[in-house]
Amino acid sequence: MKKLFLGALALMGSVVPTWAGEGMWLPFLLQARESELKKSGLRLTARDLYDANQASLKDGVVHFGGFCTGEVVSHQGLILTNHHCGYDAIQTHSSLENDYLTHGFWAKNQKEEKPNPGLFVDFIKRMEDVTSVVLKNVTFQMSEADREAEVAKSVTNHLAELKKANPNYLYSIKPIYYGLQYILIVSQRYSDVRLVGAPPSSIGKFGSDTDNWMWPRHTGDFSVFRVYASPSGSPADYDAKNIPLYVQNPLKVSLNGVKEGDFTMVYGFPGRTEEYLPASWVQHAVEELNPVRIEVRKRLLGTWDSAMRVDPAIKIAYASKYASSANAYKKWIGVNLGMERTDGLQKLEERQKANGAAPDELNAALKNAAPLLTSRELWVEVAGRGWELGQLVTLVNSKDSPEQIKQAVRDFYKDYSPELDRRALKKTAQYWFNEAYRVNTALILPPNNVWDGSVDPLYTGILAQTEKSLALLESNFDKWLAEAKQDPAFLVCTRLSEWQSSALLPGVRSFSKSTATALRLHTNGFLQGSNAARMYPDANSTLRLASGKVLPYSPSDGMEYGYQTTLDGYMAKYIPGDYEFDVDPRVRALHADRNYGAYALPNGQLPVCFIASNHTSGGNSGSPALDAKGRLIGINFDRVWEGTMSDYRFDESICRNVMVDIRFVLWTIEKVGEAPHLVAEMTLVKGR
Repeated sequence: MKKLFLGALALMGSVVPTWAGEGMWLPFLLQARESELKKSGLRLTARDLYDANQASLKDGVVHFGGFCTGEVVSHQGLILTNHHCGYDAIQTHSSLENDYLTHGFWAKNQKEEKPNPGLFVDFIKRMEDVTSVVLKNVTFQMSEADREAEVAKSVTNHLAELKKANPNYLYSIKPIYYGLQYILIVSQRYSDVRLVGAPPSSIGKFGSDTDNWMWPRHTGDFSVFRVYASPSGSPADYDAKNIPLYVQNPLKVSLNGVKEGDFTMVYGFPGRTEEYLPASWVQHAVEELNPVRIEVRKRLLGTWDSAMRVDPAIKIAYASKYASSANAYKKWIGVNLGMERTDGLQKLEERQKANGAAPDELNAALKNAAPLLTSRELWVEVAGRGWELGQLVTLVNSKDSPEQIKQAVRDFYKDYSPELDRRALKKTAQYWFNEAYRVNTALILPPNNVWDGSVDPLYTGILAQTEKSLALLESNFDKWLAEAKQDPAFLVCTRLSEWQSSALLPGVRSFSKSTATALRLHTNGFLQGSNAARMYPDANSTLRLASGKVLPYSPSDGMEYGYQTTLDGYMAKYIPGDYEFDVDPRVRALHADRNYGAYALPNGQLPVCFIASNHTSGGNSGSPALDAKGRLIGINFDRVWEGTMSDYRFDESICRNVMVDIRFVLWTIEKVGEAPHLVAEMTLVKGR
């Protein structure tokens, strides 16, 4: 086993891939790819992209909140990310009186910038391979449990040593290739992050769910934040005395735009891909897990949407929840479409065989566990995620003190409608207990003494009576807690949680543990196979660089799309008063006057979005799209629908990432937001 580990380690540091398109590459190993990147169009060195000791492009890329990416574009800590990444912050500051979601928000000066408790950004200081440290006492003869214990011990000890040597940084060690290797990430966190600007939702969320994951796209998906530090420049929690963080090496912003065939890079923190799974496991996800996820969320989202369209208060309260749930819903549909249209499952099987991977044991394990895995996914979607009152119960059970519980309950009720929740649960429970089971009778359902699927009785207790619940919470916490614990929803949710913990979770964990060794050996087959040069670690929220080209898109026969969209196309979608396609009056006036300033194309139109073949995933939202010289040309925010299958398999013929053109961002800030002072902070450059 030691030979296997060291072989994989040597592969990462020495093999030079033979092409520069597909892949999410660890930046500290880019020197091995420098020649290929330059052949593809890069005009920088690998050390320009990443250097732990000198200024490099990595210094302008931040992990935004731990769930998105952002880029620093001024010496004063100004950060761009996606509108949907800043959505919670924008929603939190919104009300019916100050509806920033609908109308946008632009701070006229730094005093107007709005703090966001809990929001942070991480700057990466360095990354390095620590496999030899983590696996120094691991042997092939060890059981999986002993291996896990030894790895955990080594990781804990090494992190403690690092923290003792320099307590000012954050340290984490993440496995790649299912534990064949381990990567250390050293970062510095800043927790005073303030909202500076956001376009109206008719720009930042234009097209909403209809256009989500689609191309052509006309969405100005961006928002603006600023990082603050103590007067000495060190990380600090929010304080009125804090000052904007001085950033020595912000990204330069290019006004040149893009043309077909241009080299592009996306630098960010992709969340999760699973490209080394056995083909049978991907088939299970596509044919069993995704369909039940899709069906549950279709019912949930349909209920929410009908209310959001007629009630402005519900629209604000449910905006963030709806966007998050709808995003995954439509993505799962796209994954299945992409796999079907590219014969993805067959090609995964062929790739698996070509690389010498031997998944027989893994195939057998999945066959036995499939009903269990699907059953738990149904519990997650209906009871774990979709049932809001159940989420409140989980919150109460997870908090340690009365004050923590009080704050969690207050926050929950701020964006909650009991009647809407009741209607949604009726539809999702009907699917869980009846329709899904009729399709797959091997599913494991909760017994009647846990929950019989009746919904209305769950909304007769205090938890579903918002005003009464809040009043008692504030006046007599002990009485509130006693009543809450006897609430029908509390009792059912608790029983459901206990049931899944005893009937489903042990089997799921057993499946994961029993297949861990075989999955590593399976993955090692790829790393030692004939296509080893094409292997890169799955995304795991670590900093990655993906290169690609600006290219058009043809998802199926007879469908041809260009690589650029414009404001004319945006206006062509305009539907007055529509939830998804309304257009702000300021935009309509600027379009009528063709008032595009320095941001217009040579033909006089205003660019909005463009696509390229960069390999991206969730977490890449907000990532900087860079040109061959490392200058900001756009902000990554999406993938084309069928291309979402790239979490399992990347295919350049159909996989495209979607970016808002930086010129549209600048135009919106300057012309629509009337905030030219923000553009003035940035370093704008022309010339290729």
